[in-house]
Amino acid sequence: MEKLDILILNVLVDEVFNSELVKTMLSNMKKQIKVAQESRDEGLKRLTKELNEMKIATDRLYEGAENGFLPLDSHCKSAFTN
Repeated sequence: MEKLDILILNVLVDEVFNSELVKTMLSNMKKQIKVAQESRDEGLKRLTKELNEMKIATDRLYEGAENGFLPLDSHCKSAFTN
């Protein structure tokens, strides 16, 4: 059994894990990682932009309510006066 294991390992080293194949596999993995990182970065930029837009819109709503441009119920009025 040990001889068979050694034989199989030698075939793997010689045939499957030769230097060119390993270089190709590593190169492909590096490309895939780069694409995934770029996609993640684009998504993060998009979400950050959306968050900033929502903050601006929220600030405008508060400003409109505080300045009396929006009708408020009694609960909202007390929240703005306190």
